[in-house]
Amino acid sequence: MEKSPAPALSKGLHIIDLVAKEETLSFGQLQKLTGYNVSSLNRYIKVLLESGYLSRTKDQKYMIGMKSVILSKSNTLWRSLVNRSKKVLEYISEKYEVTVLVIGYGENSYTALNKIAHKDNLTMMEIGHTEKDILTHAPWGIPYLAYNDESTKSNILAQLEEEKRVEINEMLNEIEDQGYLTYKSNSHSEILRIAVPLVDRSGQLIGVLGMGTFYSKFHKDTFDTLIRDMLNGVEEIVG
Repeated sequence: MEKSPAPALSKGLHIIDLVAKEETLSFGQLQKLTGYNVSSLNRYIKVLLESGYLSRTKDQKYMIGMKSVILSKSNTLWRSLVNRSKKVLEYISEKYEVTVLVIGYGENSYTALNKIAHKDNLTMMEIGHTEKDILTHAPWGIPYLAYNDESTKSNILAQLEEEKRVEINEMLNEIEDQGYLTYKSNSHSEILRIAVPLVDRSGQLIGVLGMGTFYSKFHKDTFDTLIRDMLNGVEEIVG
């Protein structure tokens, strides 16, 4: 590597580039590839983790973080999600008489990209609506938290009161165990929402396929088929 006027920045970018090429790397692998000493490499990685450019896998290897993913995406991705989701949303909304939408993630934010509101059911947020600071937003922000690194999740949960921490932990576990989240808030107990993460072929979270309905209009006997159609719809949208 040529001498840089900003050596620490160059080394950080080099680390990101290596991880992006290999998908996951352990600390030892990074040290071998970079030649950086343990102390320096620890400092670089700490900054990259805290800023969201890297994240940790369950086996403590390093992978590209949410911020790197977001920076690598453009409006082309969101246009693709809108186009691919049209038939899926129409099918699910008509078949189950529910409101469905596709949400795209930004930097600790989400935006409603596409929606079909059933005329006799829940409206939900309008297309283009954006929410920020979403790490504890239920249900649409919870998948974003679920796909963050473990240190971020631990820090967020530690700041919450016990009741809220237990609630969010249960939702995180549901996403991990089932691949989707069902949510009924205490303040709006008559409303059911379902969030299915949209994950691209590289394993990166890019958005959510969401459903909302009033319990009074929901056909409980079709729940399993609804979930199956939403999971299949995610595959079709991601492509």
